[in-house]
Amino acid sequence: RFSSFEERLFTNELIDENYNFRDKHGQIQELAAVFQTLFQKGYFNKLKFPGQKPIKPVEIRKFLDHRYNSKTDKQFREWGNNPDKLATFTAARWIDNLPVS
Repeated sequence: RFSSFEERLFTNELIDENYNFRDKHGQIQELAAVFQTLFQKGYFNKLKFPGQKPIKPVEIRKFLDHRYNSKTDKQFREWGNNPDKLATFTAARWIDNLPVS
């Protein structure tokens, strides 16, 4: 499922063939919205192993920022603090069509 998600990042021109974020105008907002949506839709485990500690959204964001060579910290927090605005933003885009895990 995650690989099909990455294909969608590529086809929507958010990442290049080397999995690097393209960073064109306005794309940082979209990428941060994607990260928030992935977390909300359960694409990642809820607990860390070992220890059974809860995984925080910021840890997911850091992992994805590292994977795609991006910096979405500010935008990720903005979307997290305003879920209604995030829902409006994603409703008009391909992001909303990501399946629930």
